[in-house]
Formats: sequence, structure tokens, C-alpha cells
Amino acid sequence: QDHLEVREESGGRSISKLNVFCGRTLPLPLMSSGSSLTLIFKSYTSAKHVTGFLATYRFTTDFGLNSGTQLIEEHPCTFIFNSSEHLIGEFYSPNPGGMYPRNTECNYIFQGMDNQKVRINFHYFDMEGVMPCTEATASDYLEFSNW
Repeated sequence: QDHLEVREESGGRSISKLNVFCGRTLPLPLMSSGSSLTLIFKSYTSAKHVTGFLATYRFTTDFGLNSGTQLIEEHPCTFIFNSSEHLIGEFYSPNPGGMYPRNTECNYIFQGMDNQKVRINFHYFDMEGVMPCTEATASDYLEFSNW
């Protein structure tokens, strides 16, 4: 079957397969966990009713996020949200609207005034994993702290 295969190389290691797409379902946006991504288009038939694909690409250092202040020097996927700049806002996992990259750790730091509290409402939540959502269970997880 004709398909588009997505592979990536991580830390100089061999290329691993991330996903395979075929059919007419539009894939969610992709984001590599490293600096390279390889797409392999394989066609086995020449049917007249299929037309291939059209996609856009963008090199980014902001993980697809456009809110908060990014701390590039210390940790590339760390974003600070300060109440002196915005009292209300949104924040997302990397590559919003698409699949988040593997092996990525992001920090979202919320800093309010002394008399303020931080309230988080989730409107969508879909992360791979099993309870108790820890590294021991090889789960993706979201951890909260008030250090």
C-alpha cells in the first residue's frame, strides 16, 4: 500500500520509525524531538484517484508555542508566565494541535504577585501512559510543584 513513513534520528542513534500514514485522513502536525526528521514516500500503485500530498514545514526553536517567555539558554522548552504581563492566557504541550515530540521535557513556570494564586483549567488532555503516570511506568506525565 502507498504510504508516507516518518522517521527521526535522535542523539546520533539509528533512525526510528515515528509513524506511517496512508489513506485520506489528514495527519496531525508533527514535530521532531531532535534537529532532523525524515519522510519517506513509497508508492506501489498508480491509481488515478490518488493525488499524493502537500505539506508545509517550518524550523522552530519555540516548540510551536507562542505564549510565555522562553528561557532558551537554560532549558529550551521552559516558558515563564508572569502575572505582571498577562493575568489570563493559554499554554500548550509542544506542537499544539499535533503530536508532541518524544523524549521532551517542558517546564511551564507561573509567577504571580504575593497576593495571587495560580488557577489551571484544562480544556483538552490526551497523553500516552498508564497510572500512576511515572517514569517507572514509561508514561508521559504532567507534574505540578510549588517549589
